[in-house]
Amino acid sequence: MLSQIASIAIIAALYPLFRRVPRRWGRAIVLGSLFGVGAIAGMLMPVEIDPGFVFDLRAVPLGVAGFFGGPIVGLVASAIAGAFRLWLGGGGAPTGIVMVFVAFLCGLSARLWIPERQALRYLNLIVLGAALAGTSILGLWVLLPSMIMANFMTFYLPMIAGTLIGTTLLGGLLLHEEDRIAALVALRRALRKKHKLQKALSIERGIVRTLFEGWPEFIYLKDPDGRFLAANAAMAAHLGRTHPDDLIGHGDDEFLKPDDAALFRSIEREVMEKGEGIVGYLEHFMTPSGRECWVSSTKLPSYDDEGRLIGVLGIGRDVTPEIQVQHELEAAKTKAEEANRVKAAFLANMSHELRTPLNAVIGFSDLMQQAVVGPLTTKQREYIADINGAGRALLNMVENLLRFSTLEAGRFPIHEDWIDAVEVIRDVGRLVRPAVEKGGIDYSESLGRDLPLLYADRLALVHMVQNLLVNAVKFTAAGGSVRVEASIVDGAFRIAVADTGIGISEEALAEVMEPFAQGDDWLNKRHEGVGLGLAITLSLAKLHDARLVLESRQGEGTTASLHFPPDRVGQTSLVRTG
Repeated sequence: MLSQIASIAIIAALYPLFRRVPRRWGRAIVLGSLFGVGAIAGMLMPVEIDPGFVFDLRAVPLGVAGFFGGPIVGLVASAIAGAFRLWLGGGGAPTGIVMVFVAFLCGLSARLWIPERQALRYLNLIVLGAALAGTSILGLWVLLPSMIMANFMTFYLPMIAGTLIGTTLLGGLLLHEEDRIAALVALRRALRKKHKLQKALSIERGIVRTLFEGWPEFIYLKDPDGRFLAANAAMAAHLGRTHPDDLIGHGDDEFLKPDDAALFRSIEREVMEKGEGIVGYLEHFMTPSGRECWVSSTKLPSYDDEGRLIGVLGIGRDVTPEIQVQHELEAAKTKAEEANRVKAAFLANMSHELRTPLNAVIGFSDLMQQAVVGPLTTKQREYIADINGAGRALLNMVENLLRFSTLEAGRFPIHEDWIDAVEVIRDVGRLVRPAVEKGGIDYSESLGRDLPLLYADRLALVHMVQNLLVNAVKFTAAGGSVRVEASIVDGAFRIAVADTGIGISEEALAEVMEPFAQGDDWLNKRHEGVGLGLAITLSLAKLHDARLVLESRQGEGTTASLHFPPDRVGQTSLVRTG
């Protein structure tokens, strides 16, 4: 029996060395060979109970091989032990070979069936030992059935005890070694994980330190008493210090005016008491150097890992340049608005002052043309007609100036209602017809008879259409054409005035709707007006949520169109005659 125990001990001693083979398949073959050789050792050194009665513990290393090593290790061990038993020969060789593989299958079945729970591991080995003893007795019963009961106490009981002891002993030693290896693996993994965590933590600390020290905005941490615990270089420079360490342990009252320091302290107390941060509020104070400063500040309560209050974490950005620019823009805006108001008042007053004498000139010239004061010569009639025409042209300019100043000041009266835009277009067409006929221009209208009503100010629509028509006639030479169209396009009410005049260059098209603009410079010398027609039309269109669109090519003509949105278009069509 001692020789059997010794072979088991040798297997247990060599197991840790063979277990270190790196590759999985190589380790399985080596371990299988170890258990197979252990089984052979058991067959070479059997235990003799009585003369003629011997047994060995070959089943122990084979069953343990299946239990601990799995199928590959168990198969290798069984193949080696089975081959040796076949080489020994004898009448019991077939049964012995079968029992070799049965022992391996017992161990493998125990591995798959018995739950691997820590509290039952040694009990598992006892159960495995009982199963191996039972299979050994079963094998002997197949060979010598008559000996089972007759020699149970003298032969089989020692064999059962030896198998149980051997399995528990070998399994226990291997179990201890597996636990040791598992602990080492777990320790190695833990150390590797710890190393990775330490490396990641070191990198994170480096990033945080780099950001904290190099960030251009102010970053600081204060304790509950308002003293600096940490600060970056930007914060130190902001408070007139050369190094952040100069702030540690000190409060705002040592750097700022008492009122400013007290205000900041009260805000920080409120943040700590409420446990809520204040984000992006504007601080206004005087720096130690006497500079007026605005800072966009964020203050947050700071806690340690256990939830205890550390103090206040603050982040600030000097927005003094932005605030100064904002103040300058506001001042410039106020100044521009005042200048615009003065300009509008001047234009309005000037227009009113000019209209009175112009009305007198136009009125008296009308009377003279009618020969109310006596007959006129042909030459006198021509002079009076020129005076009347020039007076009316000048009055139109004055009225445009007055209208533009009223629009620019936002005081143009709007009285909207559902109106017949077609009727407005026809009325305006009759007004400009004398100028059309005088210029030798072909004038036409394309106005649908079933167009719906338009929600707009009638007088404003008259001004818009008249301005577009006057411009078209003004810049179209004799023999050209002017056409007015009204239609519904994508639900919008479209009024378009197209001419075959001189057109507008691409460069001038972007500026022609600006006040006092008349397109190309050379046009200014050939056509009268101050360039307010399109500017007034655009302003009136915006009051109606409408768009003014210009399409033009120099030398080919221009199309100016007004687009009123669908919500200003009536739901039902208006049937017209004529």
